[in-house]
Order: sequence, then C-alpha cells, then structure tokens
Amino acid sequence: MVGKINLSSLSFILAIIAVLISYNVYSQINWNYIQHEMENVQTMSQIPLGHYSTIVYKNGTKIIVEDWRGKRIAEGTAGVDDTIVIQQAINQGGKVFIKSGSYVITKPIIVGDNTIVEGEKETELYTPVFTTTIINLGNNCVLRNIKVNGHGKDAGTDQLGITISGQYSVVENCEVSETPNDPIIIANSNNRVINNYVHDVDEGIEVTTLRGDVTEVNNVIIAYNTVENSNGECSELRAVPGETIGDILYLGNTFRNCVAGILLYSAGTFENINIIGNTFENVKVGLSDTHPGATIRGISMISNVQENGATFIRALNTDYYGCVIQGNRIYNNTDSGINFGPKSAYNCVIKGNIIDTIIGEHGDGIRLYYNSTNNIVEGNVIRNCNRNGIRLYKNVGANIITNNIIKNCKTAIFGVLENTSNIIQNNLGYNK
Repeated sequence: MVGKINLSSLSFILAIIAVLISYNVYSQINWNYIQHEMENVQTMSQIPLGHYSTIVYKNGTKIIVEDWRGKRIAEGTAGVDDTIVIQQAINQGGKVFIKSGSYVITKPIIVGDNTIVEGEKETELYTPVFTTTIINLGNNCVLRNIKVNGHGKDAGTDQLGITISGQYSVVENCEVSETPNDPIIIANSNNRVINNYVHDVDEGIEVTTLRGDVTEVNNVIIAYNTVENSNGECSELRAVPGETIGDILYLGNTFRNCVAGILLYSAGTFENINIIGNTFENVKVGLSDTHPGATIRGISMISNVQENGATFIRALNTDYYGCVIQGNRIYNNTDSGINFGPKSAYNCVIKGNIIDTIIGEHGDGIRLYYNSTNNIVEGNVIRNCNRNGIRLYKNVGANIITNNIIKNCKTAIFGVLENTSNIIQNNLGYNK
C-alpha cells in the first residue's frame, strides 16, 4: 500500500544527530529527545502481525465475522451497510483482520483500547454519506494496511477520516482520500502516524487540542508519510490560547501540491516542533502561522528540501523565538528563501542552508524584518536571487551575519548601514 520506511536514510540522519549531540550544537534543540523519537520510528513497523483473534471477510452476498477457531460471531448482507458487522468484530478486541474488499461504513467505527485492526492490500472502508469520523482509535491501538475513503473532499462537511482520541496508538501503512475535513487527526499525546499515503483531501494531517478534553498534546511522531493534493495545508498544528502543542517530530515526509506544508493554526503555544528531512514540492509555504498572539518557540527545520514554492518559512502573524533553520535546500521559490517577516525572529540560528533561484519582484534569499534581534546567519550559500541575497530591515539589530556566500543577486546584503549594531563580516558577495 505504501513503501517501507527507508532505514538507510534514517540511519544517516541519526548519525548526523549523534554528531550534533557530541558537539552540543545549539542548545535550543533537545537533540537527545529527537534521537530517541527517531529510533522509535525504526521499531514501529516491528509491532507483531501475528495471528488474528477475529476475521472479517465477504462470501458472496454475505459479510461474515469469525473468531480464530472458525466460530461465526456475526454476519450480514455485504455492501449495503457493513458498519454493524465490522463493529461487532472490533468489539471482540485483540487483533481484528479485515480481508480485501470494499466495506460500506455509515457510522463511526470505534476501536476500543488495546485493539489491532489490520487489513490486506485492498481492504477499504468507504463511506458514501456524512459521518463525523470514519474510524476512531482509543488507547494502545494499531490501525494498519487499511484504505479509508471519505464522501468527497469538496463535500463541504466536517467529516474526518481517522481520529486518534487515545494515547500510544499507531496508524501505519494506511491510505486516506476524499475526506472533506482532516484525513488523520491526532487529538492526544504519545501517538504515531507512520508511512501512510494521504491524497485528494480538503485538509492535511492535524494535531489538535480541540477534539477532546485535553489542553496539551505532546510527543507525536509524523514520519515517512506522503500527503498530496490537499485544498489547504498538508499538515496543521492547532491550539487555542491557553493550550499547547509541543515535542512534535516531522520526519522524512513528502508534502506535495498544498497551499502550506505545515501550518501553525490559532493563537495557542507551539514549542519544540522538529521538522527534519522532509520534502516540500509545489507547496507555497513550507511553514507559517495564522494568528497574532500565538507563542512560537523552538522550531527546528533541519535537512529539508523545498522546490517550486513561494517561501520556506514565513513569520506571518507572530514572532518566532529560539528557532534553528539549518542544512535545508531551497530551490526555485517565487518570493523568498527564508522569510522572518512581516513579524520578527529572536535568538534564532540560520546556518548552512543552500538557497538557489529566488524569482519575483521580492526575490530575497534570507529576510529579517522589523525588530529581529540576536540571530545568527552563518555559512549559507545564496545564489540567483532577483533582489537581495540577505535583506535586513532598518530596526533589525544585534545580529551576526558571517561567512555566507552570495552569488548573482542584485544586492548581496541590503541594509548594512541601517543598523550598526549588527556584526557583518567575512561574507563573500558577487552582485549581478
């Protein structure tokens, strides 16, 4: 259904992390936490398949549920409404195996605690009507190898695909499409969404505090998924004032054909969001925010690739604190490479990025707006910008701009004389 996790590339990233730990690179990042979580991804696919305790299958016009001994538990007429029979199977707990086939769902399927639901290559749960969610997972659940198909991404309803309401649950190797709201929503802490294919949806994978009675969602891994052809964002973190989303790891995902890659939505607190080794293709903005008043700190964007977007990161409505933007490759953007504006960046590190071919009338490689202060911009390679390699606005001060290579831009560094508190040295610049 979905390709396997590329453990060789993951091992390479882990090796980089180990070196960064040994050199104590940038105290803003909890490298030990990231390494631990990335190692968890390697073991996730080892959750045992084993023998089933209950099986669901079709036989002619019948849908049948049997236990592992072949004892019939339930049956119904296949293809009309399979919800009740499948729910009866899942209520048995243990491991439920659903054989290949398309099953019609008209009400939410509730997966109780400590239950594994696994399908085959062509196992599909399809809903032709509105349901609040198609399948809902409790605590310690696994959903694997299932296709979930909503009733149309443009239907204009609030239908969700897969909802994780509990903790310590895993969604892996699933395919989700045609949901008019979020295809996968993570509404609690300590959950994993790994190696899934999400496509042709209205919105992307969401982590939220708004779907239950929690005020914090922490320790979530979103890894090696492909999300493409969303009407909005590929992924979203959503927290209202007084609520927090933190310690989130985005690892090795491909985000394609979306307005935003990762959107920080509403005015809550977003902290320690680690975005490592992802690919953004035809995504207008890699990372941005939506609401004034949000608290954003500890964003790490490391070793990602963006092609054919507008900008990689944009501080649109809220200031960013203690961010690390390092080792990214940014190509063929229409507005800017890294854009801390129109709001400001404080105590951030922008290091070792390659930014190449920024077109459009506002084509800056790196942009620091307004009151951006105490940032380090070091060792970046910036080429072929329509306007400025690095743009410093007049109130930007006490920043260190050093050892950057800027080639074939209209101006290498604009704003050098605007604020003399910046340290600008050892940069190599070639103007157009």
